[in-house]
Amino acid sequence: MGTLTISEVGVAGAVRRLWRAILSALAISLAFVVSGLTSATLASHWAANGWYDRHYNYPPVPSGLAAINTVFGQRCTSDSNFNRFTWGAEGVTYNVNFHKKLGGAPTPGWYAGNGGLSTNLFYDVRGHIANNHWDSRVLGGIWGYNCRLKSGSTTEWSTHAWGIAIDINAAHEHVGHCHNHTVDGGVAQIFQSHRWYWGLGFCDAMHFQYATDY
Repeated sequence: MGTLTISEVGVAGAVRRLWRAILSALAISLAFVVSGLTSATLASHWAANGWYDRHYNYPPVPSGLAAINTVFGQRCTSDSNFNRFTWGAEGVTYNVNFHKKLGGAPTPGWYAGNGGLSTNLFYDVRGHIANNHWDSRVLGGIWGYNCRLKSGSTTEWSTHAWGIAIDINAAHEHVGHCHNHTVDGGVAQIFQSHRWYWGLGFCDAMHFQYATDY
């Protein structure tokens, strides 16, 4: 084999660089394919393991304070704080407590239950979000039961005090967000389709409550 000239060395180097670029592009493409397959597999894992939208034993949605007390009893009781599940967002795991009537019922082949009376919040709502693979759409600050007054009020109790309200994205939101909020519309629709009222109607986009006119 003869000695390469300067121009030939330049061509050979260019060819090597081209091959490296092609191989690098193929590796990136393969990574995306593998990632896509993994996501597709995980997206259906709740249903694959037996989850389905049960809509079991939902309580009626109360309208106004008197109806809230009729359906859910008094605020700040053991029933208000009966159920709990964990929900992770942005690297933080939140304990979400809520009313006995809004979840915790056993679901054959999937969830043994904790003595709750329906499948509403933990099972149906949470299951829809997970099975759609939308967990990343829910941002940090997820809160449920809290025995407190409404923000800015000295007389009216918050629906959180009955354990019938959930805040999501609270780390990114504040009361008064009627526009340019961070709450995903698809996630909001899941709550609404399971009888939750979206607080966007009174400029509190992070807030969902199982009651109206209060």
